[in-house]
Amino acid sequence: MIQPVEGKTNLVVKRDGRTEEYDPQKMRKVILWASNNSEHFTNALLDAINIKIHNRIKIDKLYDEVIATASNLISDLYPQWETIAKNLYLLKLHKDLGVKRTEYPPYDDIVSANVAYGYYDRSHPFLTDTNISILDKVINPDYDNLFSFGGLNLHVQKYCKKTKGRLLELPQHVYMRIAIHLMHKDGIQAVIDKYIQLATHSVTEATPKVVNSLMPNAALFSCCLVRPSDSQEGINESINMLTKESKYSGGCAWDASLIRAPGAAVEGNKGSSGGAIPYIQGLQWLMSGYNQGNTRSSACIVTFDSFHYQSPELSLLKHESGKDEDRARKLQYSVKWRPELSRAIKANEDIYLIDPHKTSDLFESYGSEWKELYDKYIKNPHIHKRKYNARELAHNFTVTTADTGNLYYFFPDNANEQDIGAGHVPASNLCQEMMMSYDPIVQTSATLSNSESHFTFSGDIALCNLASINLMAWTKLSSPEEKYNFMYLLVRSADNAIDNSFYINPLGKKHSENHRNLGIGTSNYANFLASNRALWNSATARKLTHELYEELSFYAIKSSIQLAKEKSRCPVFNDTKWAQGLFPHELSKLGKSDSHLNYPLLMDWESLRPDLLKYGIRNSRLLAIAPTATSGKVINATEGVDAPRRFKKIEEGTYSLPFVVPNLRENREYYQLMFSIANKDVIELAAIRQKFLCMGQSVSLAYESLTSAYEHVSNIILAEELGLKTIYYSYTKKASLDEVEEEEEGCESCGS
Repeated sequence: MIQPVEGKTNLVVKRDGRTEEYDPQKMRKVILWASNNSEHFTNALLDAINIKIHNRIKIDKLYDEVIATASNLISDLYPQWETIAKNLYLLKLHKDLGVKRTEYPPYDDIVSANVAYGYYDRSHPFLTDTNISILDKVINPDYDNLFSFGGLNLHVQKYCKKTKGRLLELPQHVYMRIAIHLMHKDGIQAVIDKYIQLATHSVTEATPKVVNSLMPNAALFSCCLVRPSDSQEGINESINMLTKESKYSGGCAWDASLIRAPGAAVEGNKGSSGGAIPYIQGLQWLMSGYNQGNTRSSACIVTFDSFHYQSPELSLLKHESGKDEDRARKLQYSVKWRPELSRAIKANEDIYLIDPHKTSDLFESYGSEWKELYDKYIKNPHIHKRKYNARELAHNFTVTTADTGNLYYFFPDNANEQDIGAGHVPASNLCQEMMMSYDPIVQTSATLSNSESHFTFSGDIALCNLASINLMAWTKLSSPEEKYNFMYLLVRSADNAIDNSFYINPLGKKHSENHRNLGIGTSNYANFLASNRALWNSATARKLTHELYEELSFYAIKSSIQLAKEKSRCPVFNDTKWAQGLFPHELSKLGKSDSHLNYPLLMDWESLRPDLLKYGIRNSRLLAIAPTATSGKVINATEGVDAPRRFKKIEEGTYSLPFVVPNLRENREYYQLMFSIANKDVIELAAIRQKFLCMGQSVSLAYESLTSAYEHVSNIILAEELGLKTIYYSYTKKASLDEVEEEEEGCESCGS
């Protein structure tokens, strides 16, 4: 039975089991410290928690009650409660590790504890007594003050190592751990520089880097892209590869475009194929059998071609209606949208949906080559195909989007014609920002030796290597030298991740080392626009975006050229368009047009071209903008390049965690919610950014009510015409925001 404190003797159970009488004056001192000596807030909090204190309350529970009460009082009128809740939470974390609220435990103690529990690799060459002693003096507890209360709690829950509820790290230890893993081969000063870059919230790293750094077998990649050949062996092995990659915290992407249609002949037994859907349903259940560090289930996206024979049926696999045996709702889906589909929709014509069996070259091509093959196959009476009205197919896509918010769009022509890297880009990743070339998985041999079977496979596993720049930190850099040094450190650390990662499969290692793809993106774009008093439909926003992303592209490319000088160019360099002395903006669809979205170039691109041709470039692809769903919240940044869906969100748990868009009080007039912005403006700003990106971006659209297929399809066609490579979520108020956000959390490995 709960007993009020007043007039009662209430005992508090300490962490070691001892009890002591609850002392209101002692609690007053704690809250005074947390409130910066405000008597008003101290008295208010003491009054609010009084009824919650009962006899033999555990000290952890007591702190939780005080923190939760302060958190519940956070409002626009009284933002001071945010600081009070954060300070109290920091105090609790420090108490959990047995140190004073203004101190961090000795770094040697943290390293030893994490080694003992198997979280740090005991054999890591950098963890010497000398280095640990130096880094102990570098770790700065004051950087914890940069967190919001919600961001700090999220960081601790997602990233800090724990065992049986016991905390083994504080936030600055996490940042130091990442810095060591990425930069240890470059010396201790490089580790320190990277630590500061992370601790000041200037950049964020993708979740697998944050979670796995310094662990034994540390896999650092966010997403794994695999596609099967049209064979039983290729299909089964590609799925096997995905499940193994997922075990180490990566998201998964599987391109089903080459799998033959139902009824197609199966060699060897005079049977017929069941089509792609049974394999997709099998993939769904296999992926759900894995979880990543007991934090979430595996996440996977399936991509299919709009001209695939089963495209109408594949587009409905996520749909809410229908029998479970006809659906595979736990997966995400992306459709390849080709220019011929746009043309047929405008003309209200039928298209032919074609069986990939014996026509795989059609599904591996784009542009004029694709059109020539398409025209050839639709005239061939021996090719399995069917007519389907283009508008009806687009309506199928819209229905799934309206009901679930989930059907992504990949534009293969834009992805390949604007690609600066080597090889064919068949599909994108789970969050639709990475555009990498990778070959299908093919069995090359099967042998039996001493009663043991041996199988070998060729093909590629493409891995996503993500990091993001906090645009509000970038805009504080004043000189070209500062900007170059900032970007060089980020590019070098991302490049180091390729060499410092554990690889589950040698095909992934081979692909990563040959292409050395990076995915450097940005977060806090909506905050950037609001802070510059630029509405999304304004010429100011368009001009600022052009200048910003040109600058980011310039310094990223300059840094990668410098790394090629210091180390070596990527092995596939001669097969890239870099080798022709070209830059991404010179390949862009927008850049080649006379659109009003183009602005004069401001960077000295000609200064880079001679060294690009002489030394090459270290990374075949450099820039891709991830959604940053989790990492953006951690540093109190708006997510990726999207506008916020709400100004304030409360996440319930031990505490009510408020997440308020940054600088809202100062910039409320210029902040816009996603549903209030015209999709045309979102697409045009995305097209400007795309001009300077090697790969793609996680761009989402939003509809108050998606009742018109015409509206949705018109936006998709506009995005394709302006050169976007993908469309990510299409939010609707019918598709619950909370449901969509749960899906995004499952995709948080891309949350760089």
